[in-house]
Amino acid sequence: MNIVFFTDTFVPKVDGIVTSIVNTSEELLRRGHKVKIIAPRIRQNQEEIIKEAYPHLDVHLLSGVKAMFYPDYRITYPSTHKIVKILRDHNADIIHFHTPFTIGFEAILASAFMKLPLVSTFHTYFIEPEYLKIVHLHRMPGINRFGWAYSNFFHNSCDATISPSQFTADELCRKDILCPVRVISNGIALQEARNLSESEKKAIREKYGLKEKVMLFIGRVSVEKCIDVVMKAAKRVFEKRDDTSLLIVGSGPALDDLKELARTMGIEKNTVFAGSIAHNDLISSGIFEVSSFFVTASTSENQPMTIIEASMFGLPLIGVDAKGVPEMITDNGFVAHSGDDEEIAGYMEKLLSDEQLRKKMSENAKIRGGEYDIRKTTDQMEELYNLVISKVKRQGKRRKVSFKTLRRLVMG
Repeated sequence: MNIVFFTDTFVPKVDGIVTSIVNTSEELLRRGHKVKIIAPRIRQNQEEIIKEAYPHLDVHLLSGVKAMFYPDYRITYPSTHKIVKILRDHNADIIHFHTPFTIGFEAILASAFMKLPLVSTFHTYFIEPEYLKIVHLHRMPGINRFGWAYSNFFHNSCDATISPSQFTADELCRKDILCPVRVISNGIALQEARNLSESEKKAIREKYGLKEKVMLFIGRVSVEKCIDVVMKAAKRVFEKRDDTSLLIVGSGPALDDLKELARTMGIEKNTVFAGSIAHNDLISSGIFEVSSFFVTASTSENQPMTIIEASMFGLPLIGVDAKGVPEMITDNGFVAHSGDDEEIAGYMEKLLSDEQLRKKMSENAKIRGGEYDIRKTTDQMEELYNLVISKVKRQGKRRKVSFKTLRRLVMG
């Protein structure tokens, strides 16, 4: 099978979408499929960065300009003619887009022109207030309705849409998505945590300036991740014990503000901002092995890869009761009320002080992590691809792209 992924975010940017695409691509390649990735050019030496990190990936980069309305994205130049040639040279069987921006739109146009089956994945709630606050649009009248209309236009142009979580699949149906929705979890290549010696753990803690107990957050450092809530909860812990650090791995537009917040709160000595770490380096860094648990207060998550990877390494989880996160946390952690830093701090204290509880939840986390085995999720992806390809061939046509749908949804 010859598959082409379209994405508006890619390496060297590190986020859940990129990790999901890379993991699936590598497993599909391992199975003998051909995979092409079409992504934006972010910097001049990007090809070299990609080849060094993922030498087997076949990536074509499209030029564009910075998207002023949303950090870290590019508005790519119209490239349909070039993309059609790429698809023909690749002998594409199916197109799969992961983001509803300019490159996602190119996927729609190319699939319509070449009559190729089109699949999408709904990764991010970019139309919800948590994300709209970033571009200062959350107070605009009707913006949420317009955002869902915009999102539905993209996904209704597909022969099927993938949702990583059941919560999101149900939400898409409530928001009147018309194409079939299939739940397929994000996947990871499973590996066990290394049995590090105490001296190795000590060296890792010294490298990052960490104390004996480590509370871990990994993700985009941005407003919608509610990292300030995690920091407020951590402050409550620091007031009771002096053997604990909060480690924040990632970069983003809120980094400087959060560093200032740490100074204002007086927790800068206990809070470590490690910055962005390349995915392969992060997995082998030992950070997961020296951490006591993973914590997030984000209310914008669908099915975050960071929680999946933390589970794989056996880290108990602390999350909040928003969107897809509660599906991922049962006997492997705690779910707090959104924004409740006092409740989160209480769960932090439990996991730090009760070693038996932490070990029990750690074992349960490993079991849950096995559910996200990339081999299982790719089996499901292959099944969906074959189903969609067969349906389009049988009917002799694919789902139509209707700009009238967008107009009707926006106008109500």
